[in-house]
Amino acid sequence: MKKNIVDVYDQIDIARDKVSIIPELKREKIRLESELNKLEIKSRALSDDCNVKINIHNYNNLMKTKPDIYEKIRKIQVLSKKLIAKSEEVNLKDKLIQEKEKLYIDLKKIVAREPREEVLDQLEVFEGKIKDYKKQIKLMEDDLELERTKYESYKYEHQGINEELQSLKSD
Repeated sequence: MKKNIVDVYDQIDIARDKVSIIPELKREKIRLESELNKLEIKSRALSDDCNVKINIHNYNNLMKTKPDIYEKIRKIQVLSKKLIAKSEEVNLKDKLIQEKEKLYIDLKKIVAREPREEVLDQLEVFEGKIKDYKKQIKLMEDDLELERTKYESYKYEHQGINEELQSLKSD
């Protein structure tokens, strides 16, 4: 019983420690969300820049006059699109990781609430002791009943002897 109380106090201390870091975690969450928002805005801006068509005539002129610069611009556009796709993919994976971490934490809490193996072993020992005590009680009850019947038979025998003694005295 004392061990259970100590365990409960230990759990309370652990919970207090966890609760004490909640404000710090909230600040970190807000900071990360603002950083994520900035990155999403930057990603959208880059995406919009890639989708804006530059005057085709300038591209045609550039392609004719300076093909190496034109190729570099095309590579930049292709790489920008790939970068945007990869950043969106990274954002999706980050969200999946966050969901998995939340699920992990929830499962960890559930597992922490379940009885440990030592507790189950102790429970089995106590159940065995209870069965033994019940057997002992049953044996004692049987012995008690036997003694009661003996008492009753002695009582009747004693009454019979008393009655005989009374009849002998009156004769």
